[in-house]
Amino acid sequence: MLWVTRPHPHIDRTACAWLIRRFIDPAAVIVYTATPDTDDVSFDIESGTFTHTGGLCTFETMLQAFALHDAALQTVAEIVHAIDLNDGLYAHPSVAGLAAVLEGWLHVDASDQAREAWGCALFEGLYQALVRRSAPG
Repeated sequence: MLWVTRPHPHIDRTACAWLIRRFIDPAAVIVYTATPDTDDVSFDIESGTFTHTGGLCTFETMLQAFALHDAALQTVAEIVHAIDLNDGLYAHPSVAGLAAVLEGWLHVDASDQAREAWGCALFEGLYQALVRRSAPG
């Protein structure tokens, strides 16, 4: 499936790209453009297929839309929300560090695909750590 989002991915778009590739559509083709076609599946674009809804960031909207109820994913969603919306709703110790890394990437001359790859690695690592912390024993 073709997925489309805005160029220069930051927290929400990067996290959504990881979510799509990891849990929704492993064969996804993600395109970065300011002008998606009306039949594209778009995310984190104003009036897109998946975007901010009410007080939710796009990542949270996608979790609901695809009925993903994993506890570790919910924690990732809270971290993405905290960085993206900065509304004080969630406090996690990893927020400041992840926000600093993602902000730093904004100042690196890299392609959108490189930023996506870095983000996928970052969010996979975060997810694996959260899964293991919540595992019994």
